[in-house]
Amino acid sequence: MPDDSRTIGEVRLLEFRGKIVRGAGDREMRERFCAAQAGGGTKFVFDLREVSFLDSAAIGEMVACLKRARNREGTLKLILVRGGRPEVLLKLAALDRVFEIYTDERRAVESFSA
Repeated sequence: MPDDSRTIGEVRLLEFRGKIVRGAGDREMRERFCAAQAGGGTKFVFDLREVSFLDSAAIGEMVACLKRARNREGTLKLILVRGGRPEVLLKLAALDRVFEIYTDERRAVESFSA
């Protein structure tokens, strides 16, 4: 997974693609998030619009990243395709109540200043 991340104002946006599964996928998600967090930020967005599948390890890692952000008085929000597999899995796990979920980048970034 290439490091598709950038900063928009104070928000660090990390883009993910393909399948994120136990092993390399969830480890890379953790490493990319921790590297972004080490830069001193507290506002993060995972853009998952190009993700076709998440397994339980990836979902667990997303929750762990959210906890890491909150431990430093920050947060992590998600961008998903409505009705896509990742959104369905998050709803089944009731994590759509835990994460703020958006369908486009602009709204996700603007939500930090609302």
